[in-house]
Amino acid sequence: MDADQFSWLLSKELQGTITAEERAALEAAAARDPDLALQRQLLVAFWQERRATQDPARVTKAAFERLVVNIKNTDPAQWADDAKEISLPEGPGRRRLYSLLKAAAVLLLLAGCAYIVRLYLQRPAPAAPPMASKHNAKGDRSRIILTDGTVVWLNADSELQYPESFDGSRERKVSLSGEAFFEVAPDASKPFLISTARMNIRVLGTSFNVRSYPEDAKHETTLISGAIEVTLKDRPDAKIRLQPNEKLVIPNTLPDTMAADHQPALVISQPTYFRDQDSAMIETAWVENRLIFQGERFEDLARQMERWYNVEIEFRNKELPGLRFTGMFRNEKLEVALKALQLTEPFNYKILDGHVIIY
Repeated sequence: MDADQFSWLLSKELQGTITAEERAALEAAAARDPDLALQRQLLVAFWQERRATQDPARVTKAAFERLVVNIKNTDPAQWADDAKEISLPEGPGRRRLYSLLKAAAVLLLLAGCAYIVRLYLQRPAPAAPPMASKHNAKGDRSRIILTDGTVVWLNADSELQYPESFDGSRERKVSLSGEAFFEVAPDASKPFLISTARMNIRVLGTSFNVRSYPEDAKHETTLISGAIEVTLKDRPDAKIRLQPNEKLVIPNTLPDTMAADHQPALVISQPTYFRDQDSAMIETAWVENRLIFQGERFEDLARQMERWYNVEIEFRNKELPGLRFTGMFRNEKLEVALKALQLTEPFNYKILDGHVIIY
């Protein structure tokens, strides 16, 4: 159906003279073309408002008068020079002419509004703000202040992508790969959104830690203050709300490795503090340049140490990755840290050009 046919059927719908077959054709055309559907929606709403607030006869006559003026300007020979007033004849012809004028008014309205709708649809979308990116290599940590005042501490081997400015945006959206601690500046009109590989996090103003390294066995979100809502990428209908001092743990199980009827178990727990006598929270200690671990498997600790010290660690003994360690590193050099671990569990190591072999 072309635009002229659609406009004609739409005019009949507005007048209330459309048949059931014509209405079905109109609705089918609108279903196939979103632009036509929007045009129909806007025009029906506008026509109903005009009918509710103005006298139809006066609106119709005014529309006809505008039509006459347009035709006269286009072809003056069709109209007498002394034609000063337009009147509707009495009798049966008046009713027929009234219907024609009503149709003309509808078509004029359709033409004008269709033009406006086309301008709206053709209007270029607002340009997306330029994006910035901060990537920390292994061994590096940094602090970033976004234009809204939000402060982000970015951990080693992590990347944060964010708009250079949030001006003109309805939301503040950033993307994270790795680990970061956020102190989000409150702004109720612009929710702060964080996208990671496994989850989306929505917040208005709060402080929390997000750990989402693609290669880790689990992803974590630890809320310190405020409130956040977490949505999983593979379960968009499930929304998890965290309260202060709660941690959400998501196993890093890829969908293609799971059975069709199985979903990885989610765990909401309390943050972990380093021993009873220490108030340090393990999940956020890295912000203060402390690597704290408690009952950590050597394999998982080694991955953290790789990021912390910018090295690669390789196990040559298959029994060693399962060893568990508890401790804290602050400014210790790599060799000092390894010697400290040897005091707890027996293992050997050698360091060759940034490559650590555990055996």
